Amino acid sequence: SDNALGLAVTKAGTYKVTATANGHSATATVTVNDNFKDVPSTAYFSNAVKWAYKNDITAGTTETTFGSYTDVTRAQFVTWLYKYAVSKDASVAIADSDVKSVFSDVSTSAFYAKAVQWAVTNGVTAGTTATTFSPDQKITRAQALTMLWRAMGSPTVGRGQEYEQTLKFTDLPTNGIFRTAMVW
Repeated sequence: SDNALGLAVTKAGTYKVTATANGHSATATVTVNDNFKDVPSTAYFSNAVKWAYKNDITAGTTETTFGSYTDVTRAQFVTWLYKYAVSKDASVAIADSDVKSVFSDVSTSAFYAKAVQWAVTNGVTAGTTATTFSPDQKITRAQALTMLWRAMGSPTVGRGQEYEQTLKFTDLPTNGIFRTAMVW
């Protein structure tokens, strides 16, 4: 009879695979590499990429590249935040049957639909308008920092007024949510 073994490995590591058919066994060792061609081991972000990949926060743009110098979309960033939240507390995960459309430009079948729903429910984002999220738009540093700050629970700024006065950013607004996130 015909026997087939289908195996999908998505995490880096070394795996021992044993297949048995018709009373015979064969064992093989399979190693899945966690090094992306565009992430040199000496890069300042190398350990962060390895951590995010191993913890299923993100994957590469292909099997061999991470996309180190490509722009990040709002959909990608909110997905990273959601996956991190789920890794810390599985109870925040949204079941496939519970996905709801929260913005007109976010299909319930989109890879980021659960992440956007989680982010809205938890006050991480309110979208770019009342009806849109703009998932394919490049995320700005201000948007990313604000989402991160909110995802961390909007911690209070404890560095004091002297620290705030040392900020020399000419493009930092004098008030508003982004300033609070930046000072944090």
